Amino acid sequence: NSKVNLMIDGKPSSIAGGDVKSLLQSVPAANIADIEVMTNPGAKYDPEGMAGIINIVLKENRFAGLNGNVNTGGDTQGGTNLSGQVNFRNTKYNSYINLGLNNKVWISDGTSYRKMDFGQFNNILNQSYNSKGSGPSLFVKTGGEYFIDPTQSLGLSFTVSDGNNYRDSDNYTIDTGPGDSRYVRLSDSDSDRGGYNLNLNYDKKFNNPKHKLTSYLRLSDGNNLGDSEYKNTEWDNFEEFFDNANEARNGSDGKNKGFDFQVDYTRPFESGSKLELGIASKSNDRDDSQTAEIYDYTLNRFVNDSQFSNDFNFNETVNAAYIQYGGSYWLVGYNAGLRYEAVDMLSDLKSNPTKFKNDYTSLYPSLSFTLGAPQFIQLQASYSKRVQRPRSRQLNPFISRQDNRNYRSGNPFLKPEYTDSYELNFSRFNRGLSLSFGTYYRNTTDEITRHKEVNDDGTSLASYRNIGTKETKGFEYNIVGSLGKKLRLIFGGNTYWDDINTDIYGDVYDNTSRTNNFRITSMYNVSPKTEISFFMWHQPKKEIPIGTFNAMTWSSMSIKQKFMEERFNLNLNISDPFAMSGFGFSLQNDSWSQESVRNFSSRTVRLTLEYRFGKMEDKSSYNYSQTVIGTSEQGFVIPFLRGQGLNNQLWEYRNAAIIAKASDRLLCLEPFHRFYLQKSGRLFIPFRDLFDVDSLQSFVKTSENCSQLC
Repeated sequence: NSKVNLMIDGKPSSIAGGDVKSLLQSVPAANIADIEVMTNPGAKYDPEGMAGIINIVLKENRFAGLNGNVNTGGDTQGGTNLSGQVNFRNTKYNSYINLGLNNKVWISDGTSYRKMDFGQFNNILNQSYNSKGSGPSLFVKTGGEYFIDPTQSLGLSFTVSDGNNYRDSDNYTIDTGPGDSRYVRLSDSDSDRGGYNLNLNYDKKFNNPKHKLTSYLRLSDGNNLGDSEYKNTEWDNFEEFFDNANEARNGSDGKNKGFDFQVDYTRPFESGSKLELGIASKSNDRDDSQTAEIYDYTLNRFVNDSQFSNDFNFNETVNAAYIQYGGSYWLVGYNAGLRYEAVDMLSDLKSNPTKFKNDYTSLYPSLSFTLGAPQFIQLQASYSKRVQRPRSRQLNPFISRQDNRNYRSGNPFLKPEYTDSYELNFSRFNRGLSLSFGTYYRNTTDEITRHKEVNDDGTSLASYRNIGTKETKGFEYNIVGSLGKKLRLIFGGNTYWDDINTDIYGDVYDNTSRTNNFRITSMYNVSPKTEISFFMWHQPKKEIPIGTFNAMTWSSMSIKQKFMEERFNLNLNISDPFAMSGFGFSLQNDSWSQESVRNFSSRTVRLTLEYRFGKMEDKSSYNYSQTVIGTSEQGFVIPFLRGQGLNNQLWEYRNAAIIAKASDRLLCLEPFHRFYLQKSGRLFIPFRDLFDVDSLQSFVKTSENCSQLC
């Protein structure tokens, strides 16, 4: 989903020229510690992104000394990867580096059949293509943290992303009506994108660990360079039908500079409630220039095509402030907030003296309630207002040429789209079976969508429009459980209806569409060191505003083997083993119709090796929350829990905390039964998900990794 706000380690990221897809491709999966998803975030968070927030948490080892891991692998398509993470930590400093080198290879093919009615005659464009792409990418994040004292820390990190993409395509075209033309269009493209982020963080905790001040400053610089060229040539055995000689090439140079600053203050109260305040400012400057050349067959060389050359500048500054208050009463939790934003936006096309300016202010309220505990049954209700601001590419009014049939442009008059999002969720988590069911409703105004128009001469122009309002109603569900001690299953699905109110699609437009998708994951522990897993995602055929989208299916299988006390792991994966990937669609308007199919490479086998090194000894003076936990020489108190009920755990931990306090030992937050549960395939709920760790640590020193040491 392109309408998602992506963060890395809790900070916004605009490296890789703001290209989220390229950034995700460059981050090595082996270096990701966790992925946090917020579909309805509160006023504290940037409201940008209609689909919510995805926060990628990279591995940053908390063990003392020098340790890390190395991963390498390759696949049958020629792709390779090498990644690693190294960390050094003591009581005053923590330094780390995450590194990833990837070379991806992807292969695809497809067909397209388009028919146009011109009244006096029909034109049919019948095409088939095959394409191969590849490209290396680099991702590096390095930094350090200095613990000034037990309440203050200063951090500095530097992130670099760089990569190239190469793609070659052969498109076989039959163009009939009037006349008959057959040719092969050869096209190739080369893109280079990258950039860096520089982050400075300062955190301050007061006597109560929940009373804190956090801040960060981020500077970013990204680029996105590219060259593309196409050429129509003769089709073997159909030379007499070749009358469409055409050759052109384009060049693009995009630069993106960003600045972000944010300060957050949290003040807890004795009642258990807390007040959160914050200010934020971010600025984005983007400069996109495009050069175009067309081949002159009389001069036998490329000449400048000023009609498709342009330079476009875009600046957007957002200043924000928020207030948020939350707490709980008995089994009811609540959180309410309000965010104010002032936006200054200016776009400027150098070939046109007209400047497009759009300044506006907005309020973003949020409200959420919880009732009950997830170990029994919990009800969650939430509301938030979101925004999707148009990007520079969507605003650039200049027309760019993809080939002699297809053109693209932006729309400088686009308005931001706003969504009011409502969610209601029920959940229950326990040892044997976990269930969640949620319903949602989203009302979007000034929906931004890509809009394609076919002209009388047979060419098409793709642009962007605010098409009106859209209502989305749906429900989703997840079931997690175990069959026996070795098999674990996860099944989930989503069903929703889109109701769009617009008149831009013509008379055949059907304004309601329904979408379903399902996913299943299964994991089977053959032995404590061998695991087999299977994943499948399926979306049945669905209706879209001016046609249908065919069914889509994707799956993967893998087997993982652990060696050397789990320091060395081997993973063998097969993607799309049933050769069912790809998609197709059918479109229809008043005067034209189109059917297209796209297929992707299947049955790709990938082998990955991982090795972990270094001491696994937690001698740090600070845990995940940077609060004192003491040293391992003190000894440990580890609760032994016979059951997993909420009351049992509460009383066992309370007793263990008193014993640990009296004997000056560390209270281990990992109960002894965790490893038994994991080996038996049953659910283990971490202590942090059940209880208030900060309050506990104000009474006794704790550790989260002592079980391995004992």
